[in-house]
Amino acid sequence: MISIRSIFMAFCMLVFLGASFFGWAVLKMPDPDEIKTSTVITDSEGRVLRAFLTSDEAWRFPARLDNIDPTFIDSLLLVEDKRFWHHFGVDPLAVMRALGQLIINGSVVSGASTITMQLARLLDPRPRTLWAKLIESSRAIALEFQFDKQRILDLYLTLAPYGGNLEGVRAASLAYLGKEANHLTAAEIALLIAIPQAPERLRPDRNKKRSLRARNLILSRLSTYGTIDKGTYEVSRNSALPSTRASMPFSAPHLARRLGREGNGLTIRTTIDANLQRRVENSARRWVKLQARNVNLAIVVADMADGAVRAHVGSADFFGKGRAGQVDFTRAVRSPGSTLKPFIYAMAIEEGLLDPRSIVTDAPALVSSYTPENFGDTYTGEVTVAEALRQSLNQPVIQILEHFGPVRFLERMKRSGISPILPQSAERAGLAIGLGGVGLTLEDLVSVYTALGTGGQVRTLKFRVDGPTKNPQQLLAAGPAWEVRNILSGRTDHTRSIAWKTGTSYGYRDAWSIGMVDNYVIGVWVGRADGSSRPGYYGRNTAAPLMFDVINQLFDKRSLAELPPPQGWVPMRNRPLPLALQYFPARTNSIVPVQSHFKINVSSDGAILDLAGSNGVTLSVTGGRRPFFWMINRRPIPSLSHRRDLWWEPDGPGFATIVVLDANGKVVRTRVEVRGLIQGPCCRGTF
Repeated sequence: MISIRSIFMAFCMLVFLGASFFGWAVLKMPDPDEIKTSTVITDSEGRVLRAFLTSDEAWRFPARLDNIDPTFIDSLLLVEDKRFWHHFGVDPLAVMRALGQLIINGSVVSGASTITMQLARLLDPRPRTLWAKLIESSRAIALEFQFDKQRILDLYLTLAPYGGNLEGVRAASLAYLGKEANHLTAAEIALLIAIPQAPERLRPDRNKKRSLRARNLILSRLSTYGTIDKGTYEVSRNSALPSTRASMPFSAPHLARRLGREGNGLTIRTTIDANLQRRVENSARRWVKLQARNVNLAIVVADMADGAVRAHVGSADFFGKGRAGQVDFTRAVRSPGSTLKPFIYAMAIEEGLLDPRSIVTDAPALVSSYTPENFGDTYTGEVTVAEALRQSLNQPVIQILEHFGPVRFLERMKRSGISPILPQSAERAGLAIGLGGVGLTLEDLVSVYTALGTGGQVRTLKFRVDGPTKNPQQLLAAGPAWEVRNILSGRTDHTRSIAWKTGTSYGYRDAWSIGMVDNYVIGVWVGRADGSSRPGYYGRNTAAPLMFDVINQLFDKRSLAELPPPQGWVPMRNRPLPLALQYFPARTNSIVPVQSHFKINVSSDGAILDLAGSNGVTLSVTGGRRPFFWMINRRPIPSLSHRRDLWWEPDGPGFATIVVLDANGKVVRTRVEVRGLIQGPCCRGTF
């Protein structure tokens, strides 16, 4: 007869053995928190831009219930684990059902594995034996103690096998369906439930017939459960299966690679707009086909309000042969050409040196041992500051930079947060920096241009939604920034007005275009990776058309609204300029030197025209090419353009500036003093 003490001892032994087995199984279980997942780079809305394989060469995207279609979750549990929310890792009812079917039929009819048990198997795969089943059951109970139900589902949805190196429902949805798993059709849901039951046999890209049967069987069960109606069932079972496995998303690859180095299996949410990014990339691919084989480009679109980058193209084709496609040209240090000119003018306006209406002289001159030349070697003569900036004339800006100081200008630019780099041969900043004699990246250039739309404050570019927002740096006073942006604004077509500036580096090596539309800055660079010359290709004919194409992708029909002047800034456009601002540099009584090969002839000793009782004088030019255009004191004088002479009747004694432009754009000027004049008609020319 068995004593009570024997029964108690046997019970204690069973408890001890069970506890020992449970502890061994749990202690040997891999830690779910150490699962290696792919680093995933998404746009600001969570859409995948690019992902990276794990160290064990798997596409394993971290999944969460809140980014998976809830209908898929409900359907999965109906098919795989009806009592998931209520059992403790092992479903006793399912176990009893499976045992009953085994006894009655003599073979396994249905399994009793719960989602939690399947997760335990995925964490530590083993041959399917009774012993392995006991371990899985023990570990499933341990998982239920360790994690809540949502975390268990998240882990399962991350690890579920889908054939090849695809793991998890997100990777499978992207590879087989070409989209995220947050919005799925009934047919897609059924397919994603079916494949993990036999991943290699049910892959639609390799075993289409088996995959179709398995999917339709799941659809039938969902219809029986009432999850889908009869009409949806019929449409879904007749829908086509995907026949290929798509490539993983590969957008903004240069930026994704940069941020991916920080990821280490995390999901990084960028500031990129995936839809805009895709359109801009398409524009880049179209445009680069029009260029020579070794030409590449880069594009950055940023929000002026906070510096958030909305589109980023490091090169037109990441895998393009002959174009150095894997180089991120948004970070390549290149000569910015004329793109820094607006800031030179703005700083000079801020200093009170000039006004947009001030007159500057565009003519060949030696400025501190530096002789800048205009594009095409033509000169305009006397023009306003606004027109000099719009035409990107070189002589006026160099004269202004000399007065302001190149070292001072460069230091102010550096304090704004950008990193201009002087050539190795330069000990200090010289006047050449006004025409591109300094190294700058496209990202830095876009960053500094935000100052023209934010009251002079430079926004550091921001790439991550959760990244730190740096305090903006004040580069310019608000008023001058507003003045310069207005100068750069112009009508470009019938629907849109933008502010924009182009630039071309020395030797036609780099072509740039920077535009501002609404609250965005769009920067474009075009050039060769080796920095070699491209004669005939410059900012206006190479980079600007691409910039306008990008703007068309950014907006339908929007325009840059004319913003009112900043508080406290009173523009002088509606009142006379003070004498000190009428010209830059301020005029004196000295004569402006003329060119020896093209000059104005006056019938006097040069500086003084003594008319000796006459009411006019004949002026003529030597050299130059017909036709000629005459201006006196900034007023056009009618004349026969093929003639070299002009009858001029001054409107009074005093000083006058005489300017003549020839057919080649060459300009000559002289300043004279008129004396002994008989008052008569004003400024009558010879016709």
